[in-house]
Amino acid sequence: MIGKIKILEKQLNNTSVFDHLGTLNQLARAYMFKDIEKTNSLAEKALHLAIDLEHSDEQATAYYNIGVFHLYNSDFKSCAESYQKAFSLCSQENVLTLTRLNMSLGYIYSFTHDFEKALEYSNRALNIATENHLYEEICSIYNNIARIHHNLEEYDIAMQYCQEALNISNTYSLTSLHTFFHMYTASNKMKLYSTDVEKDLLSIESHVERTGDMWFIGPLKILWSVYYILNDAYDVAEINYDMGFEILEEDRLASYLLESCLDLTHAFEYKNMYSEAEVIYERTRVYLEDNNVMLSLPKLYLSMSKFYSKKGQVALYQKYLRMYVASKERIENILSHHF
Repeated sequence: MIGKIKILEKQLNNTSVFDHLGTLNQLARAYMFKDIEKTNSLAEKALHLAIDLEHSDEQATAYYNIGVFHLYNSDFKSCAESYQKAFSLCSQENVLTLTRLNMSLGYIYSFTHDFEKALEYSNRALNIATENHLYEEICSIYNNIARIHHNLEEYDIAMQYCQEALNISNTYSLTSLHTFFHMYTASNKMKLYSTDVEKDLLSIESHVERTGDMWFIGPLKILWSVYYILNDAYDVAEINYDMGFEILEEDRLASYLLESCLDLTHAFEYKNMYSEAEVIYERTRVYLEDNNVMLSLPKLYLSMSKFYSKKGQVALYQKYLRMYVASKERIENILSHHF
């Protein structure tokens, strides 16, 4: 992705006005996992230029990129409004943006536990991507479908989708995505209490060392921590998850913070270390509430309600179950207003 950014930046000043517009949108997309503020500023430039040129499809793509920016910053209402504008402007020929819009809505619905709609939008995206040979998007959609089965605790099925994504990313040399899928494969394996993940974790480390892509450091530290918990090396695990959480909080990677919380608490509960699991839940809850990360809260509250149910703490079970329902309904109300 770093190499792609350099190529696109060189192209910006050496293209026609229409090509310049497309390059702005491509560059906004490329910066998504590097500098989300840069994504927004480039997308806003692309939007103004697309409006001046009366180019509806590039307007749609710009609105999609702006929507991702709002989603990242937990402004879910603005995200939904941007996506709605993107859908209204996007032609059937703009297959890449259509795929990404449907894929993103599938991702969002999975957080509300509306898995029927999550799969509906994911399959719409998959059909468009498959018909148009969009292999990078096919990989990402498989990963999202894997997340849905992960949420349903169908870890074996999730593993199958992760493996398919790995195979495609390897076949078409999608290096950064390949590293993502090693990350999710390791997570799924350890949810099944397997410690046969060294190859996946070392592959992520190798990617970081080779490319200097530091984005993966936080999630990687958490995965090593889960590995050490399952192997009863708790002191080493604590060092890794403290460092991992600090990186994720500093980089504002809220969705990965949530996934990290669920991976760690799953391992601690397996080892009957409920006090340690509760500390992780509380740390995550405080961060997500303080930063108003609307999309991640329902999943966290539901997990916490199940946790306290297992512990027999009825009042806390009921409290977090009510919070789950309320936070889920807030998101559903916004979605129903726009889609």
